[in-house]
Amino acid sequence: MSPKTVTVTDAVHDYLLRVGVREHAVLQRLRPGGLVAVDNVLWSGCVADPKNQEPNTRAIRAFNEKLRNDTRVDIAMVTVADGIFLARKK
Repeated sequence: MSPKTVTVTDAVHDYLLRVGVREHAVLQRLRPGGLVAVDNVLWSGCVADPKNQEPNTRAIRAFNEKLRNDTRVDIAMVTVADGIFLARKK
């Protein structure tokens, strides 16, 4: 089976998988109770290294903080591989 790309449309979804952090409209596309999974949130541990100030690392840190502070979701981080954020829309 080959990988498939799913484009987020105007439809409302129960579940979305997001690899990376560039999709800004994901939560708008989820039903209440819907789940979004975001991969690569630990970036091989780079986000925990305060000396690492590369643009991608800083962007992932900012995304993680924004999601952590977002009152529209309940979140959990799974610390396997590069990390996965699970966010359930309230």
